[in-house]
Amino acid sequence: MKHAKQTRAPWILLACLAAIALCIVAAVTLLQPNTNPKNIEIPGTRGNIPATIQLPAKSARGEELPLVVLCHGFTGNRQGDGHFAPLAEDLAAHGIATVRLDFAGCGDSTEPYANYTLANMAADVDSVIGYMQATYGTGKTATAWAGGWPASTRSWGSTP
Repeated sequence: MKHAKQTRAPWILLACLAAIALCIVAAVTLLQPNTNPKNIEIPGTRGNIPATIQLPAKSARGEELPLVVLCHGFTGNRQGDGHFAPLAEDLAAHGIATVRLDFAGCGDSTEPYANYTLANMAADVDSVIGYMQATYGTGKTATAWAGGWPASTRSWGSTP
């Protein structure tokens, strides 16, 4: 009987060490920052707005999360010709959330292109900002336009 206990002891020790190693790997994996972009649909005034959000890995407790809304230009989409993804990643690394959206008739939007108007674009941006505030607690908001021309029509600045 004593010999059986002695031969099991190393296996039990090995199993315990393996369990501890597995717990450490799981903890490290769960604590890694996750700034991966997430494709979602945001409720808008005319239906859902296809969007991509990217959040910083961590933010200070109790502080509002700053937000940048990345808007494409004429006939563009939320990919921003490949420029929006690296920009969103850089902003997330600096603690700033981003959201990119497809305006009516562009990208993954199911709306007709005839709905691509300044008024609808402004309504979509307002819906996106409201969603981000309600869902992620974002505060100060800046809006960046890739195409340039809509930028002079509306400035969101600091949102309530």
